[in-house]
Amino acid sequence: MATKAITPESLLEKYSPRGLLQRGYDRQDGVVSFKGVPLWPAEVLDPPSADDPADVRGLRKALVATLAPFYQTAFQNWFEKAFRWGGTAALAQLSSLEKKALSEGADAAGGFLIPADFVGVLLQRMTAVSVVRPKATVIPTARDALEIPAFAPHGSAPSTYSSGFVGDWSGETALLSDTDPAIEKVSVPVKKLRVGTKVSWDMAADVGGVDWLLTEGAKNLAAAEDGAFLNGDGVGKPVGILPSLTASQLTDVEGSTVNTISNTTAADGSANKVLTFAGSLPSQYQRDAVLVLDAATEASINKLVDANRNFLFRRRRGADGRRELLGFSAENSPCVPLEGTDGNRVLLMGDFEGYLIAQRALLSVILTERFADSSQIGLLLIDRVGGAVWNLDAFRGGTV
Repeated sequence: MATKAITPESLLEKYSPRGLLQRGYDRQDGVVSFKGVPLWPAEVLDPPSADDPADVRGLRKALVATLAPFYQTAFQNWFEKAFRWGGTAALAQLSSLEKKALSEGADAAGGFLIPADFVGVLLQRMTAVSVVRPKATVIPTARDALEIPAFAPHGSAPSTYSSGFVGDWSGETALLSDTDPAIEKVSVPVKKLRVGTKVSWDMAADVGGVDWLLTEGAKNLAAAEDGAFLNGDGVGKPVGILPSLTASQLTDVEGSTVNTISNTTAADGSANKVLTFAGSLPSQYQRDAVLVLDAATEASINKLVDANRNFLFRRRRGADGRRELLGFSAENSPCVPLEGTDGNRVLLMGDFEGYLIAQRALLSVILTERFADSSQIGLLLIDRVGGAVWNLDAFRGGTV
């Protein structure tokens, strides 16, 4: 009996980009999401057009490749073998059909694209363990740089009005004064983030395959992202929030001991300063604001005392169960600098929607045998993401 040829046009709908909507994904406001996590711009689900930009065509092609039913099976088989014997040796053990399927998702860096369904799980797990990502504004992009329009801050009252589009009170017959809000362009270049590790052959046989990649990869990508989103200098990495703060957005919280948050029963030190810091954030951002600091810095604040040695700031939980400090939800991050160095920005507070993440959700993995002489395999996970502050007024910092 003749076998019907399989062509891109004859693939089942569920294996096409539009079929994502049948597999637990959602399309809303121009974004394709997986369980609430933004992944791709919705334009990749549209029927191909000759007018599509090259980067959109490239992303759509990659999705088509990794959504094909045989690709995920081939990738999982390759990864589990490669995790034990290395990428090249594993590839040699695959069937010709598996090799052909994987070739459609070959990455320029020498690895293979992670299947779309696995990417959704990976980014969901990253969001669960990250400090910045779940609170920031995440916009998927198919391009090497995300460019969006934004209202420029109000010239004289940026902490009161979100733009130059303001009103005034007038009588019934008064003429209306035209208001011309200025529009500026926010550009966020997409960078390449790589996290890697070496795993011994014996350990590789015990820890598992793809699920280990999705779990441990998510933790380490999230940690690397947080470091850049908070402290990045923009050179080969995103621009972080803390370096972006200006002098007017910083409060000195140095205490009785130099370059630390501290006080004594006789010296007020940092006690009133941290309250000044807490009140420095404009009121429109306080409702959704989060305080981010290292756990050791939080301990220093909790040690502040009054003249009778009573602790001033006790640990407490809000109505939603989240930990609170200085009146705000508090989260710890080892990526925020520690006390002890003059000028360190040890406290960060703000509404993190003011930080913009450009996500190009094409993740790839490389497995190498370059450490074979020490009975180890090298694993490299590659993400493509950018970040920058688009509303600097939503953040405030504390320095020692």
